[in-house]
Amino acid sequence: MRNVLFAFVLLISSISQTFSQITFERNYDTLGFYYANCVRQTLDGGYVLCGSSYNSTTANDAEIVKTDEYGNVIWAKKYGGPAIDGAITMEVTADSNYFVFGIKNQISATQSDIWILKLDNNGDTIFTKNIDLGLGSNYVMGSTKTFEGGFALTGYTDSRGQGYNDVSLVKLNSA
Repeated sequence: MRNVLFAFVLLISSISQTFSQITFERNYDTLGFYYANCVRQTLDGGYVLCGSSYNSTTANDAEIVKTDEYGNVIWAKKYGGPAIDGAITMEVTADSNYFVFGIKNQISATQSDIWILKLDNNGDTIFTKNIDLGLGSNYVMGSTKTFEGGFALTGYTDSRGQGYNDVSLVKLNSA
């Protein structure tokens, strides 16, 4: 019985070590990449990261980095304009496109819109759209694909609701 217990503990220990080993680790300083908010695995086995870059002469921009399955950079691109833009979360679609959800402060420092950016597998922009929920701050913090093929976004707003920073849930179709 003692030998069986010892073998069981040894087996569990080896399994937990197998699952917790680092396969690779990379650091990225592409285009002034400042931080990443989200990573998704792509259909080709690689990864796509979204976040923001910062340059002392311009405002923040969204940055998307595509890697291979080993974390080697395939491409890195910035998106945005003269205002503060940021990529918060993203989803990979069945046709290898990327829907990026973030913020765009285009009107003033006190107003931000939810920003949607659809990219192809090469990082080229298919379309971009702002969702204006009203005057104030509107932030997306998380996303998921819906069963109908659209997306659900969660975040917070002070544009609607009962006061400062109410939770928001926005459902979008795939178009």
